[in-house]
Amino acid sequence: MVFLIDWWLLLISIIALVVGFHIAIYWKSITAQKKLCGFFVIALVLHMIEEYVYPGGFHYIFNLIMGGTTDPTRFPMNRLSCMATNLSAVIAFVIVYWKWSDKLFTLLTIIFFTIGQLITHSIFGIQSFEMFGSVGQSFPYSPGLINTVFMMSPVAIGCVLYIYKNRKVLFNNSRSTLIQVGLSILVIAFTIGGLIFIPNNLLGSDIHTPYKFKNSGYYERFKK
Repeated sequence: MVFLIDWWLLLISIIALVVGFHIAIYWKSITAQKKLCGFFVIALVLHMIEEYVYPGGFHYIFNLIMGGTTDPTRFPMNRLSCMATNLSAVIAFVIVYWKWSDKLFTLLTIIFFTIGQLITHSIFGIQSFEMFGSVGQSFPYSPGLINTVFMMSPVAIGCVLYIYKNRKVLFNNSRSTLIQVGLSILVIAFTIGGLIFIPNNLLGSDIHTPYKFKNSGYYERFKK
């Protein structure tokens, strides 16, 4: 996986384009659920681009808050653990898009995941403003917040509306509904544990890692 460090963002961008083309070409034949899932994959990729390309720097505030480190460009999140987390997440959601986009648990997962992102980026944004407000940061923000509010959230709201509109069909069996809710919770737990904490603990445990980030993105302006 190391060879993908410099290419994973390009790879996920290509994946998003493929999903977008698939939605456009088969617009009339695919379900509303599949469209919502596809839109979420695209939004997720753009979310990561905001975090790590433009303006970038999510790793910097993440490491300051979560790691209390003296070198937030390499610990606890580094380029290797970042790639492992984000590339795996995109691949997982693409598999869901192709195989299980018609399931209730998929829509619930998108909703829960988006709520989690809203909470996380809002908290990080507030803490970022507390850290850097005195040196130029003019409002609470952490890289990824704008996408979460204006791209991921509308998709999640679309999922809520779809569920409400089709509630009689989706919730016609209480046992099946509980299973679907349980599956969505398991997916979120796997995302948090398997795709975030485990990679950072296994691949981000070395403060001397050679896989440091090349810059601090959005936060470069506040270091001068």
